[in-house]
Amino acid sequence: RDANRQTISQPDERKKSIREITVKAYESAVEYTSFIHNNHIIWKHYLGYVKGWIPTPTLNQDHTLAQEQMVQLRSVYQRLVTHPMLGLDQLWQEYELFERGQSEALAVALINEFAPKKQHA
Repeated sequence: RDANRQTISQPDERKKSIREITVKAYESAVEYTSFIHNNHIIWKHYLGYVKGWIPTPTLNQDHTLAQEQMVQLRSVYQRLVTHPMLGLDQLWQEYELFERGQSEALAVALINEFAPKKQHA
């Protein structure tokens, strides 16, 4: 039995490990490319990667993974809107939609907090 559980959980553990390594790589990349020309490309790829963790939400989805995805997306959006880049207004609109999709009340507070940071970028 234990061998079966271990075999079943290994693919999930492998996916989690790959996610962690990939996030570290993106984090390193955005740290070094935040203020260079065309930095929007790496940020968009990063967002696309995190959005792909759960391609289509379902009732049977992994709620822990969904929570991790939401936290990671929020983190990426909140950092990217503070950097000057092409297409920042579009990314800001995506961020607003994302936050409103989570909680309207929280969205108002977070959008009000990050709007001045975006304007400063």
